[in-house]
Amino acid sequence: MRLVETLFPILLLTVCLVGRAGAVKIYINPSDQTRNLSPDGTYNEAAAMKDMAQRLEAKLSARGFEVRNSDGGTMREACTAANAWPADIFISLHTNARRGTGWGEPHGTTTLHYQPREGEINPVSEELSDRCLVKCVEKFTTYGRGHDRRSVADLPYLGHNLYVLRKTEMPGTLVEGLFHDNEADTAVLKTEEGRDAYAQGVYEAICDHFGWSYYPDAPILDPVGPVANDSNGWLAVVSRSDKGNAMCIRQTGINTAWPRERLDLEGTLSGGAATGRNAQGRLQAFFRGPGDRIWHKVQASARVARWNGWYDLGGNASADPAIGRSADGRLLVFAVASDGRLRYRVQRRLHSALAWDGWYDLGGGFEGRPAVYPDADGRLVVVCRTRDNGLMWMVQAGARGWDKWQDIDGVVAGDPYVVRDGSGRLAVFSLGPDGHVLCRTRKGSTWDAWQDLGGSFDGGPAVAVSTDGRLEVFAIDAQGAVSHNGQESGEKWSGWQTLGGSFIGHTMVGRNLDGRIELFARTRHGQVQYRVQREPAKSAIWDGWYTLGEAAETE
Repeated sequence: MRLVETLFPILLLTVCLVGRAGAVKIYINPSDQTRNLSPDGTYNEAAAMKDMAQRLEAKLSARGFEVRNSDGGTMREACTAANAWPADIFISLHTNARRGTGWGEPHGTTTLHYQPREGEINPVSEELSDRCLVKCVEKFTTYGRGHDRRSVADLPYLGHNLYVLRKTEMPGTLVEGLFHDNEADTAVLKTEEGRDAYAQGVYEAICDHFGWSYYPDAPILDPVGPVANDSNGWLAVVSRSDKGNAMCIRQTGINTAWPRERLDLEGTLSGGAATGRNAQGRLQAFFRGPGDRIWHKVQASARVARWNGWYDLGGNASADPAIGRSADGRLLVFAVASDGRLRYRVQRRLHSALAWDGWYDLGGGFEGRPAVYPDADGRLVVVCRTRDNGLMWMVQAGARGWDKWQDIDGVVAGDPYVVRDGSGRLAVFSLGPDGHVLCRTRKGSTWDAWQDLGGSFDGGPAVAVSTDGRLEVFAIDAQGAVSHNGQESGEKWSGWQTLGGSFIGHTMVGRNLDGRIELFARTRHGQVQYRVQREPAKSAIWDGWYTLGEAAETE
């Protein structure tokens, strides 16, 4: 691909500065090779790539790119149109095949970029090619077809230049996504979900290339459990390692970028974390520590990796703590003591992370970890499991006051999880005695009847709120696989869908800055793995499992 390389830094800087408001122009060129068929004749490369290009065009257009699509036109027509426009980048979409007849062994994804002569490579095209390869392999991994066949220059690889790369005048790449003469690859390409995965991989690579987030920013939610959003809106996971110290790993940028290394927060701790973001935007983590006392640690300042030391909040906790944020922005930490009574402490001043009032006693006869969430009017609601496996709830009555404990009828077998859906209804989830997930919702002062969501689970549920206000529920079954159930409307649910894996304990969830839900779970070897929603508010489609940093406990 020809380019005056000295001009490209100026072009790229202009594109980055213009951002979403500028006309970043993408030309898509799906294969026109109508005679390229699978050995059984059920797959046609040109037809499949035409469909895939339309999916990619829709994704790019929705995000604000200007897009043109050759849509089955010839290679000559595509190159002429891209040059005349002119496009900022050129993307040619294909599937691969070996030379021969019948089904073959070669499989996976290759991307190519233009090399006019030995020793001369356009670094921008090479970077774009690399990004497309990484993202397509990532997406195809979900279906067991994530084989990386390298990003290569077209000249030494083929012995000649590819026409569309040679005849266009802007950075570009040709993507060969899977082999249509490999039976397993073709099975993925023949599905709508597989072609959408291909389109999503190229879409994310283009966004990364221009420094755009994949989706517009969504409102940042307050966390429940060990996952929180920092002041940037990026997710942070705080967990306990197998040595008893706390570890933190925090996203390093847009588009769910995670670093390789965890930050050691030290300490000698037990159980799982409760992590929150205080009024100063600093992350604050709470654990049970020596003597069953509650200990907490806070970021030295927002957006930095450094944390202050551990501070002892006292108490005599029998289970992990939970946290909430009052209407005035102060954090509260709750824990059930060894005598079964729920106690809490509250920040003394809004902008002081280290000054706390003493323990307040809310009474009761409880066990396990409490659940805390703000109601629609900002008052905190607390739900606790009783020693006879019932649930009780209480709501704030003012700055220091609380209403009386009230019974939530029913029998449960696990700690509660509380969240509020998009309509403002409060929802409490727990495991039933038979391992089913149970759900009950409240609007105003009235609780609806228990709803049995079914399933057969060992680990208690975790719940996230989608950008459209629907609830998404996750739990681990007896075989260690994670299953997911999405709210469709009101009391109607999609039914359980397995997301696979082999895990122990409980799932953890957070919502990314771009609105996609991210799921975390711990393997039997102590590794934390994660899986991300492919698009916001799309319940059924998830990318594959990836390992997050080093081994750590999360319970």
